Amino acid sequence: WTDAHVALWLTEIRCGHHAATFKANDIRGDVLLELDQMTLKEMGMNSVGDRVRILNGVKHLRQRCSS
Repeated sequence: WTDAHVALWLTEIRCGHHAATFKANDIRGDVLLELDQMTLKEMGMNSVGDRVRILNGVKHLRQRCSS
């Protein structure tokens, strides 16, 4: 996925306001599925709710990729 794909996905899971952070940290499709709590904290994401939404979204993407 490109930056634009990641930004669209973030918008779909109600976290679009983090698109610039993802772009600044080079989070694209090749590493998106590897995100975890610690990585999101390192990126400066303080909102627990946003971290949970993003990690749940990543979990769903992993499931789609494996089926």
